[in-house]
Amino acid sequence: MESIKNTTTDRFETKRSTFITELHPIADAQAMQGVLRRLREKHSDASHHCFGAIIGMDGELERFDDDGEPSQTAGMPILQVLKKNNLTNVLCVVVRYYGGIKLGAGGLIRAYKKGASNAVQKAVRTRKKTFQEFCVELDFALGGKIESFLRQNAHILDRHYGNEKMSLTLRIEKSVYEGFLEQLREKTKGAFALTPLKSYTVFV
Repeated sequence: MESIKNTTTDRFETKRSTFITELHPIADAQAMQGVLRRLREKHSDASHHCFGAIIGMDGELERFDDDGEPSQTAGMPILQVLKKNNLTNVLCVVVRYYGGIKLGAGGLIRAYKKGASNAVQKAVRTRKKTFQEFCVELDFALGGKIESFLRQNAHILDRHYGNEKMSLTLRIEKSVYEGFLEQLREKTKGAFALTPLKSYTVFV
């Protein structure tokens, strides 16, 4: 699955009704509630605040709300756009200012889908990556010779230099971790101590 980098917006009118969309990256349900609260305050005079949301690294949590529109004509179409685009950790809110002309169920579904789709098309996507953090300790003289290799192939988070030893805390993508360690063994002839720290998955 993918997520988005920044908030995107869209606005259009149909049959005198105005539809305003905000698509937000969110980390959890608490963040979702915070965004919803701010938008309801921002558009306090709007007729409806409908939304769809997907949360979790694998999209475990789904939420939607028609907010007074006929059942399944607003929140669900928004959610379907998010699912079709394989997105997670996102909240899409479509605010409607009613213009006095009824759109009918089909018209509402098309309008809310359009608002969500337009915002999704503008979004910069982020991909899921898993990183491994670990500590490498080796002789000071040897470390000086291969530090350029470490800088080129991993992100150095911290360094500590002793009289005879140096230790570096590193981060690298999990997919290339074993290959990196094999190269490190070759360059140092195995003369290093390795301490795995933590692995985690984020959208970048």
